[in-house]
Amino acid sequence: MTIETMTAFNAKTHFGEAIIKAQSTPIQVTKNGKPVMVMISAEQYDSIEKLKAAYEAQQIKLGQEDIKAGRYSEGTAIFDKILSK
Repeated sequence: MTIETMTAFNAKTHFGEAIIKAQSTPIQVTKNGKPVMVMISAEQYDSIEKLKAAYEAQQIKLGQEDIKAGRYSEGTAIFDKILSK
Protein backbone atom coordinates (compact mmCIF):
# COMPACT_ATOMS: atom_id res chain seq x y z
CA MET A 1 0.00 0.00 0.00
CA THR A 2 1.39 3.37 -0.94
CA ILE A 3 1.10 6.34 1.35
CA GLU A 4 0.88 9.91 0.19
CA THR A 5 2.55 12.67 2.20
CA MET A 6 1.13 16.13 2.81
CA THR A 7 2.32 18.99 4.98
CA ALA A 8 0.05 20.11 7.81
CA PHE A 9 -0.36 23.45 6.05
CA ASN A 10 -1.47 21.77 2.80
CA ALA A 11 -3.76 19.39 4.68
CA LYS A 12 -5.40 22.38 6.37
CA THR A 13 -5.58 24.47 3.21
CA HIS A 14 -6.85 21.59 1.04
CA PHE A 15 -8.78 19.64 3.67
CA GLY A 16 -11.62 18.64 1.35
CA GLU A 17 -9.15 17.26 -1.19
CA ALA A 18 -7.29 15.41 1.59
CA ILE A 19 -10.52 13.78 2.75
CA ILE A 20 -11.26 12.55 -0.75
CA LYS A 21 -7.72 11.20 -1.23
CA ALA A 22 -7.79 9.49 2.17
CA GLN A 23 -10.74 7.38 1.00
CA SER A 24 -8.43 5.47 -1.34
CA THR A 25 -4.95 5.79 0.16
CA PRO A 26 -3.53 6.76 3.55
CA ILE A 27 -2.17 10.30 3.78
CA GLN A 28 0.74 10.96 6.12
CA VAL A 29 0.63 14.53 7.44
CA THR A 30 3.94 16.12 8.39
CA LYS A 31 4.75 19.18 10.46
CA ASN A 32 8.24 20.65 10.37
CA GLY A 33 9.27 17.67 8.23
CA LYS A 34 8.21 15.08 10.82
CA PRO A 35 5.20 12.73 10.54
CA VAL A 36 2.47 13.72 13.00
CA MET A 37 -0.58 11.79 11.82
CA VAL A 38 -2.06 9.59 9.13
CA MET A 39 -5.45 10.20 7.57
CA ILE A 40 -7.31 7.03 6.59
CA SER A 41 -10.85 6.24 5.55
CA ALA A 42 -13.44 5.27 8.15
CA GLU A 43 -13.55 1.81 6.53
CA GLN A 44 -9.79 1.35 6.98
CA TYR A 45 -10.03 2.56 10.57
CA ASP A 46 -12.84 0.08 11.32
CA SER A 47 -10.76 -2.75 9.82
CA ILE A 48 -7.79 -1.82 12.01
CA GLU A 49 -9.98 -1.68 15.13
CA LYS A 50 -11.47 -5.10 14.35
CA LEU A 51 -7.99 -6.57 13.91
CA LYS A 52 -6.86 -5.04 17.21
CA ALA A 53 -9.91 -6.40 19.02
CA ALA A 54 -9.35 -9.89 17.58
CA TYR A 55 -5.67 -9.79 18.57
CA GLU A 56 -6.50 -8.63 22.10
CA ALA A 57 -9.13 -11.36 22.48
CA GLN A 58 -6.57 -13.94 21.32
CA GLN A 59 -3.98 -12.66 23.81
CA ILE A 60 -6.50 -12.79 26.65
CA LYS A 61 -7.39 -16.37 25.71
CA LEU A 62 -3.71 -17.35 25.64
CA GLY A 63 -3.19 -15.68 29.01
CA GLN A 64 -6.12 -17.56 30.50
CA GLU A 65 -4.72 -20.83 29.12
CA ASP A 66 -1.33 -20.03 30.69
CA ILE A 67 -2.98 -19.37 34.06
CA LYS A 68 -4.90 -22.65 33.89
CA ALA A 69 -1.67 -24.50 33.03
CA GLY A 70 0.20 -22.82 35.88
CA ARG A 71 2.49 -20.79 33.60
CA TYR A 72 2.52 -17.54 35.53
CA SER A 73 4.41 -15.68 38.25
CA GLU A 74 3.07 -13.62 41.10
CA GLY A 75 3.59 -9.90 40.57
CA THR A 76 5.35 -9.41 43.90
CA ALA A 77 7.87 -12.15 43.05
CA ILE A 78 8.71 -10.42 39.78
CA PHE A 79 9.14 -7.03 41.47
CA ASP A 80 11.29 -8.57 44.21
CA LYS A 81 13.51 -10.13 41.56
CA ILE A 82 13.84 -6.83 39.67
CA LEU A 83 14.55 -4.81 42.81
CA SER A 84 17.17 -7.27 44.06
CA LYS A 85 19.43 -6.61 41.06
